[in-house]
Amino acid sequence: MKNLFLVVTSLIISFLSNFNLNGQGVYTTTFNGAKKQVVIVSSTNDLSIEGIKGDQVIIESLSSKKELPKEAEGLKIVTGGIVDNTKIGASAVLNGDILKITIPKSNYYQGYKIKIPENLDISVKENGNAYGKWEITGINGEVEVKTTYTNLTINEVTGPIVARCGYGKLKIVFSQLNQSKPNSIYANGVVDVSLPASTKANLKLNATYADIFTDFEIMPMNSKVDTLDNKQLVKISTPKKTNQTFELNEKKADIDQQNAENAKNKSEQMRVSNKNYQIDTKINTNIYWSDPGCDDCHNDSGSTGIINGGGVNLTIQSDYGNVYLRKKK
Repeated sequence: MKNLFLVVTSLIISFLSNFNLNGQGVYTTTFNGAKKQVVIVSSTNDLSIEGIKGDQVIIESLSSKKELPKEAEGLKIVTGGIVDNTKIGASAVLNGDILKITIPKSNYYQGYKIKIPENLDISVKENGNAYGKWEITGINGEVEVKTTYTNLTINEVTGPIVARCGYGKLKIVFSQLNQSKPNSIYANGVVDVSLPASTKANLKLNATYADIFTDFEIMPMNSKVDTLDNKQLVKISTPKKTNQTFELNEKKADIDQQNAENAKNKSEQMRVSNKNYQIDTKINTNIYWSDPGCDDCHNDSGSTGIINGGGVNLTIQSDYGNVYLRKKK
């Protein structure tokens, strides 16, 4: 009898820990391994994603807007064509090396916390105008995020990161900067990025209609600067290993490509081997390139350079908000 009581008690505790009367609940599945990725498509205003140790993916429903109707007892939510197979208003579907978690809009579920193994890659996309606040913390894998109106905070990550935050604010704090792949960070609003003081990176910073602030010492990005006959020369190489030497003081260009243009007083634009090269003669040593057709990659408010001797490429851009690049405290 005592053993039966313990079994029943254990079952009740297990049930209550995974689902309660307020519509909150927990869904758990095993998912981990090299080259595996968690893809999250969410329409919820309140979402947090946390990297944890182990091999469990845990989805928690934080709160409910109202109780499920009695008529829905025993039924599944299929709003928006998304089948609730977690019993907490979300869908979790495994397809090979990808676990896709979909959180649709709901009148009954509000707010989710998703815990995943910290080494996994993640891709997170806002589906709809959430106008909310999302947070990603403690992920050591690659992070790809795209939101429209949501404010996004990413804490204690290593990257690589590709983040596109439409009309919200974007804040990122790196625990360190992974040197394996480039990082690209963009928002219409304010972008605030913190890096460890010793971080090595090649920077491309741009604030189209605002300003850029930093406490890093940014050095010129040119690959090599020589002095010849008291004239400053900057040498770079195209992807096809075509060498160019630009004589900045006399604003003349000696190029072995026919489609090069003559230098102008302020800057020179040229297309070489299907790439655009720009020389800012105001700085004399500021050289960078962008792919053809990339109209918003760089403009007069941009700034390029290296920190701590240079390293992985880090592009940070905002259209209408300030860009803050700061040393992590």
